[in-house]
Amino acid sequence: MSNKKGFTLIEMAVVLVVIGLIVGTIVPLLVTQSKTARLKEGKELLRTAKDEIIGYAYQHGCLPNSTDLISSRTDPWGKKIFYRVAYNGTGKSLSCTNPSNNPCNEVIVNSSSTELSVDGDNNIAFIVASGGPNHNKQFKWDFDDGTKVGQLTTYAFGKEVDEYSQDFSRPSDEYDDLVEKVSFSNLYGKIKQLCMLNPRPDPSPPPDISFGKNISEFNHIIESQNGVINVDEDSKTITIGGSDDLASGCIWYGHDTGPCTEGVCDLGSGFRAFFRFKSTHQDTSNDSEGFASGFTFAVTSDTESPPETVCGGNGAHLGYAGTQPDYEYWIGEPKMGVEVDYYPSTGGGCYGKNDGLNNHAALIYWGNFYKGNPSSPLENLCDDNRHGAGGTDNKNSLNPDNSSFGYSGSSGVTWLEDAEEHTLRIDLEYNSTSRNATIRTWVDMDGSNNTQKAMIADPTVTAETNISNSFKKQMKKIRFGWTVGSSEGQAVELSDFKINFLDYNSTNST
Repeated sequence: MSNKKGFTLIEMAVVLVVIGLIVGTIVPLLVTQSKTARLKEGKELLRTAKDEIIGYAYQHGCLPNSTDLISSRTDPWGKKIFYRVAYNGTGKSLSCTNPSNNPCNEVIVNSSSTELSVDGDNNIAFIVASGGPNHNKQFKWDFDDGTKVGQLTTYAFGKEVDEYSQDFSRPSDEYDDLVEKVSFSNLYGKIKQLCMLNPRPDPSPPPDISFGKNISEFNHIIESQNGVINVDEDSKTITIGGSDDLASGCIWYGHDTGPCTEGVCDLGSGFRAFFRFKSTHQDTSNDSEGFASGFTFAVTSDTESPPETVCGGNGAHLGYAGTQPDYEYWIGEPKMGVEVDYYPSTGGGCYGKNDGLNNHAALIYWGNFYKGNPSSPLENLCDDNRHGAGGTDNKNSLNPDNSSFGYSGSSGVTWLEDAEEHTLRIDLEYNSTSRNATIRTWVDMDGSNNTQKAMIADPTVTAETNISNSFKKQMKKIRFGWTVGSSEGQAVELSDFKINFLDYNSTNST
């Protein structure tokens, strides 16, 4: 007969107590380890999301509209990660509306005017975050303009709310939010680093004509005295002005590149142009009279006259209006220009230009029909660049004035004459059927150097005109270049010019 003995009740109790002690020790540890692991996973996921967003900015030149455009979308607790993008000074989101082909060559966003702050940190470009295990996002955000202030994510009766409105958060919850904030300086640093490590060629077709490849072809130069126009092929710059006396000059493109033959180009439906400019001297006066200078980017259809003679007069004529000293040639109608005037338009030289003391950028066409009769009254010499001049018949296109079309100015009188680099983008659209022409210009606008794309931002100055039927044929062929009127030693350096004609395939450029 075998001797079998089972567990006694006391032994069973001891075993249960031991098991309980083990469970009580190990399970909380496992729970803690699981929570810690998830928190670690959440932090890593947010860092991955942050890096993906920066990578997206490197690829496209702007921030993604939502996390739907990246692979890291949900946190370890199954909730969609929180993502917000800053606004710039114009109130527009920095997320993508017009992705770039090569952000390494362009300014991505305006770092000087952001309104987004998070938990008291300002100058934030974007944020990715999670509410953590309790799903209650308790960090705070606001926009500096005061229009959007509140708890980022809140709870209302157990339902998650993601709005700007009331704070329904549970103050008793432990703060376990996971937050990744990326400042503008960090964003720019990362993009710059990526661009240095992985430089990418611009896949866009090259501009039809540019200083980079064609500066020697800007060879039709007219000067009232030597030294008013200087081309530096090494630095790819052109300097205009600089005379101590009243002087004028013009420089026109004059070669066979793109849609142009000997500098005469097919206008088609228009063009997009861009260049940088800066004055060589800073005017610190309160009336912008410390130096006297101004220039235009001009388009003229005057293909009849030899290009070496197509230029205007000195002083307020800016090389665009009036005549040359011999009164034989001029920049003939129809013509259009964007004027950058460093000297106050207060009724001197060109009568009726009473536009205040500020430097300004304006659109000009042509005024009363005039071919340079020296016996005519002085004011007639200025009609083709006098603000508000001209009439409505075939050869009297009305020039814009400052009240109806707008000039660009600022509280600083000499805002353009500060010896700092400025940018000018000009888009000309022309309908040969209706003969309507529209010029839009952007002064100091980020992203305006991409002439492959239309600008989305509102222009600094814009105006429309209708070309008379008698001028229709002449508008088919144009010249383009710069004119200048200078005195008091002021000069202007032009750089980084590029132009794309809308109807021309740049890849065919020679």
